[in-house]
Amino acid sequence: MIAATGLLVEAQIAARSANVNTVVSGGNATHLARLIEVAIAAGGRAILSFGIAGGLSEDLQPGSCLVGSEVVHAGKLYRADAAWTGRLARRLTISPVERFQLRSRSQASHAEMQRGGYEEHSEGPPEYGLHRIAGIDRALSIPCDKRALNAATGATAVDMESHVVADLAARHGLPFAVVRAIADPVGRAIPRAALVGMRSDGTMNAVACLRLLVRDPSQVPALVRIGVDTSRAMLQLLRCVKVLGPGLGFFERG
Repeated sequence: MIAATGLLVEAQIAARSANVNTVVSGGNATHLARLIEVAIAAGGRAILSFGIAGGLSEDLQPGSCLVGSEVVHAGKLYRADAAWTGRLARRLTISPVERFQLRSRSQASHAEMQRGGYEEHSEGPPEYGLHRIAGIDRALSIPCDKRALNAATGATAVDMESHVVADLAARHGLPFAVVRAIADPVGRAIPRAALVGMRSDGTMNAVACLRLLVRDPSQVPALVRIGVDTSRAMLQLLRCVKVLGPGLGFFERG
């Protein structure tokens, strides 16, 4: 299973799951596409877009876990693999108490139908916490731009890898899914110091960041807030890997 990420630290988190081959875009869609093509040629059977995202909805706070059911980009809408996405949503976006309650209700409903002689029909996995994800090639740093993208697409979150994953999966006839954690909410502006100097290997150029801060120290408070929120999102991604297990839920999607 291929896990496509933007940052090296995201890839390192995804790699904790067995049977996962990670690729890192470094914020470059063309570079990511090449890496995914190579991974597919090497036997990749599915692609997961994994990492942090920007919030486009007022309801999403830093650290929120999202499972994407759809990806929108340049007027195209891609639908994620239903079985895989359903399993991801049930595992990641429902609390243990809610899961127990749903299981109890399901068992009671099944028993009731059996007593009444009715046939049970499955309507597929329930849609818990599913989201439309917008794909972009450049980071959105201004709240008004985020809200405009939400209004134009109906997406609740945005990232720079999911549209590449969705397009290549469609071309190769492979299943794809999206797991993201919110790092910057819709009302939070991202300082320039947080955006400069991303290398192709997904690491950040600390020197370039420090140079900007020396010239404009007013960015420091915003940079600290972004750092705290991103840490929350990374902890959420760690939880996701732990919950999903080997293959990040793909091999159990049936």
